[in-house]
Amino acid sequence: MNSNVVNGYCEKLVSGMLNKQHVEAIEDDRYSHVVSRSQSRFAAPISSNRILNLEFHPSGHYMAYSREDGSLTVWRLANVSFARSKKMVIPNAMSRWVSWNHQEISEFATCSGNHELYIWGVDEKKREIVKLRTLSSGNKNNKIERCIFDAQGRWLLSQQGLVLQFWDVKSDYQLKQSYQLDELEANVSDDDVITAVVWTNSGSHVIVGLNSGKMCILQVGEDSVRPLLFIEAHRSAITSMVMDPWGEKLITGGADGSCNIWGLATMCCEKTIDKHSRICCMDVDPSGKILAVTTADNTVQFYDTNELQLLASQNLKTTESDPLIKFYPDKSWFILSGKDDSIERHFTPGNYNDLISFYKVENERRNSRSRIQRKPIKKDSKERARVSKWDLPKTSRFNDRF
Repeated sequence: MNSNVVNGYCEKLVSGMLNKQHVEAIEDDRYSHVVSRSQSRFAAPISSNRILNLEFHPSGHYMAYSREDGSLTVWRLANVSFARSKKMVIPNAMSRWVSWNHQEISEFATCSGNHELYIWGVDEKKREIVKLRTLSSGNKNNKIERCIFDAQGRWLLSQQGLVLQFWDVKSDYQLKQSYQLDELEANVSDDDVITAVVWTNSGSHVIVGLNSGKMCILQVGEDSVRPLLFIEAHRSAITSMVMDPWGEKLITGGADGSCNIWGLATMCCEKTIDKHSRICCMDVDPSGKILAVTTADNTVQFYDTNELQLLASQNLKTTESDPLIKFYPDKSWFILSGKDDSIERHFTPGNYNDLISFYKVENERRNSRSRIQRKPIKKDSKERARVSKWDLPKTSRFNDRF
């Protein structure tokens, strides 16, 4: 299919979801607080409580996010609408980062800004979140900043400073190996900081983004971790990294306002978008065709991943917090930061929910229009009763009577 045709479908799809008719406010505890405070004449200004991390389970059954106040919220998406879905909240979980185990339907990990990792499970019968176990990194002075499961469910990666630790999920979360990034003195300085981490889809490599704008590719084996490549990716800190669903492209965004698309086969930069504000968050839809980018000037923009053509753009009415966006793993719907750090769901009508089904619906509409034929005009009965000699064949024996 022509890329211009695909971009046209993508543009219609995104524009429809940005319409107010296709937006649902997610009524969590933060939303209730914002509504009650905004309706009072004597209430103090609403303080920020931004979302630090939001993740869907790959099956699309669960969504979890952590806020700056330490609360942890998990939604069981039993219905397309959040109003009919089940919500579970731990107000004082002190959670900073959330990551779902891809191979377990109701298991996820969090880190709380200390030296420990927590493994949680969702008990649907009791509608509560249960702590399954606690993992200690061994060094109380180092704070775990993020934790990420690989797509194959083999490793749980935790990052503290410039140290990466790999926990073997299949071996009951044993700490198998650690790797310190500043061992490569020629490439990483002691004062550098890890700002982004992402697994490849195969789980064989980890890509690390640094505050200096450098990017490091690490190969993860059974008993060793070795660096393969260092790249000068951005002019300043790498703020966001995301893999496309097909595992062919890596997309990086930086504080310098640029967004780069890298081919994983060659690790060469194929396309670049130069923006005017720091990139906060990025994500790619399940079809791999739509790239969503949020920036520090409270703007969300959508591009096609092939030519980086702008599909749609919208200014957000938010606080000073960085806007966040995340696509559903099985739909083209997305979650977007709303006013005063609330979040909202952007969805499509009921007859389609992703780019492929949208194309089918549009194609059926066009075909149905082309099949419409003009109905023959029926003559009045009196007019049909009138017969002239010109209506009869020339060889008819009744010609003589007229």
